[in-house]
Amino acid sequence: MITKAEEAEFYGTIYLLAFGKDRTFFYNNDSQFIYRFLVENYWGENLELRIKLLSKLLYFDSFVHPFFKKELILKSKELSQFNQNPE
Repeated sequence: MITKAEEAEFYGTIYLLAFGKDRTFFYNNDSQFIYRFLVENYWGENLELRIKLLSKLLYFDSFVHPFFKKELILKSKELSQFNQNPE
């Protein structure tokens, strides 16, 4: 069985590998800022897939970090909406 610590470490690795940023970057910035970061860095490089990945990652990570659960779920939903309605 995987522990919460191992799961948190796994998700932390995905943030770094997929986005080049530590999870705290996504925790500490609002959805608009995160979306602009993604557009600036991944436009034309499967932006839609990166947004989906980050949205799911934030959602799954919310179960590992219950203190941030509501905030992470909200960011996950907001990013999904950006993906459906790009600027």
